Amino acid sequence: MASMIGLLAVMAIPVTTSVAQGIKGDREEKAKAKLPPYFTLFSECKTSPLHSHKQLVLRDNNCYLNTTSSPTAGHPFGGYIRLFINSETPALVTSTSFDPPALGWLYVDKETRRVKYGNRAEAGEGLFGPWTYDAFGLNMEDWYGFVAVEEDGEWAMYAEVKGQEGKIEGVNVRLVQEPIEELIPTKK
Repeated sequence: MASMIGLLAVMAIPVTTSVAQGIKGDREEKAKAKLPPYFTLFSECKTSPLHSHKQLVLRDNNCYLNTTSSPTAGHPFGGYIRLFINSETPALVTSTSFDPPALGWLYVDKETRRVKYGNRAEAGEGLFGPWTYDAFGLNMEDWYGFVAVEEDGEWAMYAEVKGQEGKIEGVNVRLVQEPIEELIPTKK
């Protein structure tokens, strides 16, 4: 009798393992189907051709418009909207490096209103959302006010945030998305 129970237990292991693997596979497929699309961001500006269709790039924890073709301009923004960790607030995740692969959060500095990127703690100290995207472009709290400000020959990104005093002097731009296949390209 004991050997019969042992035999049944041994026979049940492959069946249980197969079912568990099937459930895991289904969950992975569903998770993949629910992944938000990855995108990069480009500027649109009706008043200045210099500021139109320039990619948002990341460098030294700040965001810039790439107005040059220089590869040293910064890491190209590549991200998606997801809930901020331990929050119900839609936030913006971006790749910050290809090698080694790394991700960070886009946020607006509360003091300067500069658009920056950083880790969870850094973003948590700033305005990390809610970010949304619609037909008019990227916005925060339903506000579309992005401003490119020239600093030492580069165009740093700032945000006019609802409820903040004072206007930022610079060129008003919209940030529009362009789909990309993956956040971090595979090595060849």
